[in-house]
Amino acid sequence: MGLIICNKHGKQGIAINIQREICEKMLKGDRLHDDNLAEVKVLYFDSDELLLDMNYVVTNTLKEQLKLHDVYEVREDADEEPLSKLFSTKMGIICGQCLNEYEYKADIQSTLAAYRSNWVR
Repeated sequence: MGLIICNKHGKQGIAINIQREICEKMLKGDRLHDDNLAEVKVLYFDSDELLLDMNYVVTNTLKEQLKLHDVYEVREDADEEPLSKLFSTKMGIICGQCLNEYEYKADIQSTLAAYRSNWVR
């Protein structure tokens, strides 16, 4: 996990793979709703063994614009390259404490549960 120096909380862990626009709205205190958000799961394999799964949170608008699927499987380098290009310019980060303190967290409870589902192993 990476660290950030948050203006509000100081040195903190970060939440990654959240669309930059969503991070900005959270930090401004704008209200978000589960109905407007989507999770995209990327599964990384070595042969047939699942090594890692990453969850991304995006707006439904971005998901439709980029024609994103719900789940991707990365089995070789060639599978990862197009995803990297899609996500690299769209994703942001947010201080983990800012995410936990987001005023309207109850309105995105389902999205956050899906996002965090790969954290526990």
